[in-house]
Amino acid sequence: MVNELRYTAKNVQAAIARGLEDLKVKRQEVKVEVIQSESSGFLGLFKKEAVVELNLLEPTSNGDNTRTEEITTTIENETSELHVSETLPPTMEEIRLSKRKQREAQLQDALLLVGDYLAEVTQKMGIKTEIDLEVSRSEAKYTFRTNQAGLLIGKRGKILNALQALAQDYLEQEVRTHLRIMLNVGDYRQHRQETLTYLAQNTAHEVLYRNQAISLDPMPAFERKIIHAALAKNQEVKTNSHGKEPHRYVTIAPCKE
Repeated sequence: MVNELRYTAKNVQAAIARGLEDLKVKRQEVKVEVIQSESSGFLGLFKKEAVVELNLLEPTSNGDNTRTEEITTTIENETSELHVSETLPPTMEEIRLSKRKQREAQLQDALLLVGDYLAEVTQKMGIKTEIDLEVSRSEAKYTFRTNQAGLLIGKRGKILNALQALAQDYLEQEVRTHLRIMLNVGDYRQHRQETLTYLAQNTAHEVLYRNQAISLDPMPAFERKIIHAALAKNQEVKTNSHGKEPHRYVTIAPCKE
């Protein structure tokens, strides 16, 4: 008899109930492992059902549930030896390691789903592209390779930034993580960083010449950070962010007005 069976349903409880009914056993007679929790998906895409694995517990004699013995028989030199080992509960370190591996697997699956989502969106936009994924400790970078870069980037990166925000929301719908999504087309982000650094320094000179603050156009948080970083060591000007997303902007002002 197979001791491990998987069942799928709209949620975890329904999947467990389906398994118990199929095996005709009670809840206390099985060990339940959640393989995949249910997910409502994002924008109606990639909806997932719950998957659980039911493991039938070995029947105990005289109601003794305190110890499970695992018997292994080996034949060596035509002599049978009986080895009995106790199944000990997992240590805290083993539990932490198991949970970490489970989180890593869930994150990997979620990142692949984000890639599929981006491929589907760009296809609907009529843009032919291939996507490369690089993952670091703090960032997941999806780089598009396409001959239609201008359509995908948009004016000042507005289309690419909007798609990046959608991808970030999609990832956070799938899994709890602090990982930041970054989308790039070729080396656009590198050129954009150079442009913003030049803009910050040039604006700082103008601020000092006029002796009055200047507000830049609204930009996403990661671009505002570039402005702040470019002028962080400039002791003659100060930078501050104002407003609410997505219209938040940076103001550069002289330290002494």
